Amino acid sequence: MPATRSRQDHLLALGDAVARRGVAANRPAVDALVARARARGVGSVLVEILEDRAAPEVVHQRALGRLLVAMAVDGQRRPGEGALPPRRRQRSAA
Repeated sequence: MPATRSRQDHLLALGDAVARRGVAANRPAVDALVARARARGVGSVLVEILEDRAAPEVVHQRALGRLLVAMAVDGQRRPGEGALPPRRRQRSAA
């Protein structure tokens, strides 16, 4: 399901709150996002990082930023389509 405007607004608000006060101060909202991501199978490595309470704050913030993007685009791709377009090989000028 593509991110609706209200869901996008919620994700942006969470990102803003974490940028201002950190992950620890927003732990209930971060944990709720982690639970939704886990249920959808989105960002499993990012989820694991956010669940690791011993990870440094900056690691949590980077993982959260990437997870927010992943959640925003979740469902917007067609089945079988990758998150990024395939890279084209560049021919060497030989």
